Amino acid sequence: MKKVLALFLAGIISNFTLSSPVLAGTRYVQTGAQQTIGSDTYTDIKGLTLILPQANLLSGQTNAIVTLNLPIPYAQGANFPGITYRILADGVEVGSGGFTYISQQPQSFGRVPSTLVANVQLSTTKQTVVTAQWLGVRGSIGIIDTYASLSAVW
Repeated sequence: MKKVLALFLAGIISNFTLSSPVLAGTRYVQTGAQQTIGSDTYTDIKGLTLILPQANLLSGQTNAIVTLNLPIPYAQGANFPGITYRILADGVEVGSGGFTYISQQPQSFGRVPSTLVANVQLSTTKQTVVTAQWLGVRGSIGIIDTYASLSAVW
């Protein structure tokens, strides 16, 4: 019985391979100055753009995980104020999120920590440009008055 178990385990171990590539790189950018948005069309969040490398087909590194972190943004307005934000990869939306307050005219504008994570397929022919954008919902003014960051791992 011991011999059968040993042969069985040896077969499993010899067929085992690591199928997930090890992470090879990171990128990170951060803003520190106050920013506001009063537009109802998407606008770049200043300073939150990354350039990612080409995919590496030999190592299997063909995707990046991108994280947009807005630690304590808030919105002001009189019609259920809020902010919508998104991540673009080479101009194509790969993730979006946002918030609105539950009161049409809030007595105070509380902070709404926001984090968005998206999978970005890396181009096999060129670098990939990743950008964070935002807009004010229903005429809202969106405000970031702390740091905000955009990061990627691949």
